[in-house]
Amino acid sequence: MSADRTATVVFDEAVGGLGLAHRGSGRPGGGIVIEAAELTAAVPAAATARIAGLPEDEPA
Repeated sequence: MSADRTATVVFDEAVGGLGLAHRGSGRPGGGIVIEAAELTAAVPAAATARIAGLPEDEPA
């Protein structure tokens, strides 16, 4: 996510079903744990798209 309000934010469509999400900042000790629904709700203008897919023969 970005502090720049003009940035486009896109979440993978699978994010909504993740439950707890661990978001890193790129710095040791700078990450957070947040409910995925809260994370997506924090960016109301965010888009959702299929960004990555699991192979059909792999478990979800």
